[in-house]
Amino acid sequence: MDSQSAEGGVRGLDHDAFGERLRTRRRELGLTLKEVADGAGLSVGFISQIERGITTPSLSSLVSVSRVLGFQVSEFLSQPRVLAPTTRHDQRPHYAIGSNSLVYERLSTSFPGNVINSVIIHEPPGYRSEPIAHEGEEIFYVLEGGITVEVDGETHVLGVGDSDPLSVQAGSFVLEPHGHAVDHLAHLHDGRLSRQRGERLVQPGRGDRVRSASQVQDNKQSKKGEVIMKKILKTLAAALVAASALTAVTAATATMASAETVLRLDEVAVGELDPGKASDYADSILMFNIYDTLVIPNQGAPGHQGHLAESWTVDGNAYTFKLRPGVKFHSGNPFTAEDVVFSLERTKALGQGLTYLFDVVEKVEAVDESTVKFTLSRPYSPFVASLVKLPIVDKKLVLANLGAGDGEMKDWGQAFLSTNDAGSGAYKVTAHNPQQETVMAKNADYFLGVPAKAPDTVRLRYGLEAATVRTLIAQGEHDISSQWLPPEVLKSLASSGAQLLTESGTSGFYIKMNTTKAPLDDVECRLALANAFDYDAGIKMVAINDTVSQGKPSTGAILVGMLGANPAEMANKRDLEAAKAHLAKCKYKPEDINLELSWIGEVPLEERFALLMQANFAEIGIKSEIKKLPWALFSEQVSKPENTPNISQLFVASITGDPDTLLYGMYHSSAKGTWQSPEYLQDAEVDKYLDEGRATSDEAGRVAAYSALNKRLVEVAPSIYAYDQVAVFAASKRVSVPALTDPAKAFNLSGFGFTFRLMEMTE
Repeated sequence: MDSQSAEGGVRGLDHDAFGERLRTRRRELGLTLKEVADGAGLSVGFISQIERGITTPSLSSLVSVSRVLGFQVSEFLSQPRVLAPTTRHDQRPHYAIGSNSLVYERLSTSFPGNVINSVIIHEPPGYRSEPIAHEGEEIFYVLEGGITVEVDGETHVLGVGDSDPLSVQAGSFVLEPHGHAVDHLAHLHDGRLSRQRGERLVQPGRGDRVRSASQVQDNKQSKKGEVIMKKILKTLAAALVAASALTAVTAATATMASAETVLRLDEVAVGELDPGKASDYADSILMFNIYDTLVIPNQGAPGHQGHLAESWTVDGNAYTFKLRPGVKFHSGNPFTAEDVVFSLERTKALGQGLTYLFDVVEKVEAVDESTVKFTLSRPYSPFVASLVKLPIVDKKLVLANLGAGDGEMKDWGQAFLSTNDAGSGAYKVTAHNPQQETVMAKNADYFLGVPAKAPDTVRLRYGLEAATVRTLIAQGEHDISSQWLPPEVLKSLASSGAQLLTESGTSGFYIKMNTTKAPLDDVECRLALANAFDYDAGIKMVAINDTVSQGKPSTGAILVGMLGANPAEMANKRDLEAAKAHLAKCKYKPEDINLELSWIGEVPLEERFALLMQANFAEIGIKSEIKKLPWALFSEQVSKPENTPNISQLFVASITGDPDTLLYGMYHSSAKGTWQSPEYLQDAEVDKYLDEGRATSDEAGRVAAYSALNKRLVEVAPSIYAYDQVAVFAASKRVSVPALTDPAKAFNLSGFGFTFRLMEMTE
């Protein structure tokens, strides 16, 4: 829609100023973030984001927050007053709240005693609101577009002219616009948002397609065509979700088809569908299900097995793969060696995502239709492990859908693959909105087959608020959460009967020490801190309950279960006497030391660990100051050793499940000065073992190299190896995920446990 008013623009809110005023007012009242969030019916994280100017509240949330803090909405947002008895479709002012994508159009007029402020809300596709709590009856009337309304597990698909009266108490609803902007009616009543039914439609004039509705205050009559509406006050916890048309239609179809099973899960935004750009956790889930790779990790054991490749041989720096026959892409095109060649060439040409894993490939060639050969520029033992990150794309399909660009390959199919798949995996994409949701359906022609109990449809949502996920799982409307829920939310869900799924062995929490700046340029001082740190307290801080924690004891730089790792019984322990002994050997006096302990602003857990370190180090006489750094500033500062804090905190993962992709970027001297390596370590022995781990071809030799490396990294202590991270996911009882519940069926590759064909829907 055209969001410009007759006055030439959309009136808005300065959300930076609002956030600052909110914080100031909250502190004046002595309220915590949680108290404001609870009072407004919003999440703590959302209130925090408003205060920091990261996000803009919707009108309803603005009202709720203002009410808790004793503000008037008019102090922040100049809602246009309409004094005329009639509002005209081409003269009504439009207004928005900062950069919020919602645009409001005022319908009601102002007169003495009026308490209802009526607006049309224009919701664009891709919009997702925060959870909303309010009092009132809900009735949706669609003016334009289409929308799916989900209430307490029931789905209602509405089109133009449809309405849906809701009578709910302490329930939740989800809205999903279909494809383009959706317009519906809303009211502000006594400071609380409630959408109510337009009882009487007014016939549009000739040439007009704008509809209006009359809203009448409780127990008062309109001048003509009297309509009485009773207020029904009910508590409603709301989550507004916007998605594409195909997403919503597919979701509605899946919900209404009783014979079809639907798996619903979420991850952090955004979902990258192009395999040449995919890099993070959500992307990995998509790649492992939509595409196939030459090899996959063994289940319940280290190493790899053939997948699209039946077998392979190694001759020096040459790796030759014999391909599996009879595999077809979703398009119906047959899989051949040319597809492998094209996939690698495309990945390297784009230069994005995980391209660096394949810098070592000098040449790739199709020997024949079922044989492909990679020639490396130097020895690189983790090469086979790297291939789990090379999804194979359908060359013919991509070439038939090239977009604008230079050269023979134009855009290499980027525009097409941003919304479509060209894979051969067990699931096909039926709808994709990278900010919102990806919908996938079983591939009936998958070469390995897909078990009947595997989900028929999968809906992977992005960026859901923790409060929304908690509500949806508790009500049986969501199946698996992301790993980023706070421990207290996971604990609450578990106590209410939810499963806790876990994934470990792929990432760790590292407390990194700048080895170039005093006093941590002295190894004795670093060892003093490593021994003073309370490892057991750290594990308790991330515990969900007595049996599940988001961390498990570390035994060194290499994660337990990975090549070269120490056994679990060698867990790191605090030793204050050893800490004092090392400090006595340090060339710096404790009373002269004042450490800068930094934590990443987007990871609140790190603040807790900064406070733990401050207390631990004080016990051996070392003072420290805690400093919060936004991620962007941190990554900039660590590019120079003099600007890098004494102490940094990072979660680091092995991209391929191999120790090379975990450790090389952190500790090799050639890699210093990146976000992974604020230690600036320069140690000849460490470099030697890292290089040997890459060059040695036999596994026994690699184990020896990494074992020696692990021992050396403990000796020189560039980091405090705080704990091995355990990703914890809350899940409904509707789904069984053996790879995330049974260690004998787990995969040593981050995200691979979310292989949907290996899951079972129990109802």
